[in-house]
Amino acid sequence: MRRSRAHRMISSAGRSHARLVAAAALCALVAFLAPASALAAGGGSPHVKVSEPHWVVPASNLPPGVSAQAGNNNVAIAMHKGRLFMAWRTGPFHFASSSARLYVVSSANNGRIWDFEREVYMGTDLREPFLVSFKGRLILTFFRAGTNPLAFEPQHMWRTVRNGRANWTAPETWGEEGEVPWAFKVHEGKVYATTYKGPHYSTDPAVLEVEAELAITGNDPEAALNAYRRWSEAEPADPEPWLGSAEVYLDYDEPGEAARLLRELLAGPVLDILEEADARHLLGHACDDKGDRKGMVKEWLAVLRLDAAGDEPEPLMSATEFERIAAAALDELPPEILAHLHNVPIFVEDRPSEALVLEGLDPRTLGLFHGIAMPDQSVLGSGPGPGLIHLFQRNLERETADEDDLAEQIRITVLHETAHYFGADEADMHRFGLN
Repeated sequence: MRRSRAHRMISSAGRSHARLVAAAALCALVAFLAPASALAAGGGSPHVKVSEPHWVVPASNLPPGVSAQAGNNNVAIAMHKGRLFMAWRTGPFHFASSSARLYVVSSANNGRIWDFEREVYMGTDLREPFLVSFKGRLILTFFRAGTNPLAFEPQHMWRTVRNGRANWTAPETWGEEGEVPWAFKVHEGKVYATTYKGPHYSTDPAVLEVEAELAITGNDPEAALNAYRRWSEAEPADPEPWLGSAEVYLDYDEPGEAARLLRELLAGPVLDILEEADARHLLGHACDDKGDRKGMVKEWLAVLRLDAAGDEPEPLMSATEFERIAAAALDELPPEILAHLHNVPIFVEDRPSEALVLEGLDPRTLGLFHGIAMPDQSVLGSGPGPGLIHLFQRNLERETADEDDLAEQIRITVLHETAHYFGADEADMHRFGLN
């Protein structure tokens, strides 16, 4: 098991919620501004009347030529020559994408029926559309960005002018390179724009760590490595971005690059015990992936000693409580399963022995079934003795935050190793939720 990473999971439910929030925000803005005809002067003060909100994107009344994707945001609305115009960005998600498009539609009846006006597609991300009605002309302005979903890469601002129904000029750039539009106001016969430009990235290591983890979750190793690189530039003495980068290289089948990075780290300023153990643990994996068994065992024996030297004086949980939780996990199993386990003992140890590591076992393994799996015993025999289930308490504790978390991890590990006894492989473990 490699180093645990705390922020790798963004649930599909979370992504769906984000899409719904974006669509709901779009709906709310349109519903708020659409009933412009409801404004009436009374006693010198306007009377505002707001309709019930109604869904506008995605919707069945969008015109042919509009293909709304999952993420709809950056909405702009304007009244121009008696028609309601709406522009928005659509893409697979809210982050930058080469699939992003801008659409402009218009309506003569406040959105009950929409007519197609324009699509803008440039093969990169497009953002912040604004519609400005000025001296009889309708201007659409926006900015072009990059394609990295975890980077903000503004390139240039663009604008196009409406000549007539679904007839717009070719987009042209304006402003300075890297400038981003923020707001537009018409005042005393002039259009005023607020824009900004400059660095947009935090150098806070906590922010960069989350950025890297999001990139890993999104299967984007280059973005993750970029975040780790910026983290290392901001905090040159911090080994974490080195370790994170090495892990990315390992996960994407570049063990040679991982080994180079880790050896450079180990040859630099002295690391503390746990940092050195983390580096050598990953280096052992890199050696294993390269087929260097001797190098793997060398590094993992060092990890075994370093982890032991870095242990807290007392374990998080007493041996009695640990064994009680392990026994309770077995009691969850059906009686017909338990009947086969009466001669399979569970041993609780701090971590794997040196002999097991010499055999090639990861020194940070959480548990181990040692013996012949039951389905193979009819062919191979049961062996010289019953199988053994090992639980490695100190390794389990280093992967957990508190006693409740530890208790759950003990339960999962017991069931995981029990499943191995019955012949399950790692693919089965993923299916059972016991990985």
